[in-house]
Amino acid sequence: MPRLADARSDHIDAILRESYALWGAGLGYDAYRAFWNDISDTPWAKRHLRYCVWLDDDGSLLSSLKLYRPRMRLLGTVGGVAGIGAVFTPQSRRCCGHASALIRAVLDEARRRGDIAGCERVVERHLERAEDREGDGQRTEDARSSQGGDDEQE
Repeated sequence: MPRLADARSDHIDAILRESYALWGAGLGYDAYRAFWNDISDTPWAKRHLRYCVWLDDDGSLLSSLKLYRPRMRLLGTVGGVAGIGAVFTPQSRRCCGHASALIRAVLDEARRRGDIAGCERVVERHLERAEDREGDGQRTEDARSSQGGDDEQE
């Protein structure tokens, strides 16, 4: 059964190797990896950034995302916010619902923690679109290329 976990260094390496062409803004892999190492080492990131992965039974990577957890005031309430970004599924694992399952697991965890899920409606729309694609069985190159990949948009 797939499970939510914190990304290990080898997971992050695999994710960044496959995603740097999409998100690297022209950087080579080494520069992109160094950029993320620098960001991850900041005091803010150590407190508020978590790299989450969705793993299968043998620990293989199915999907990933970055979870930003700043404290915010939203409609008069102060609390943690589950901000989701950089949702990514390896090419070989796409169109199977892994990103949707990961997002649900992260939001469920945020609700249990009592976070204010400020990005929830945007994420719900992503899940609805993903479920529509999965329900129709679409696996066309046109759908992937027009959206920059199935599960990899922020």
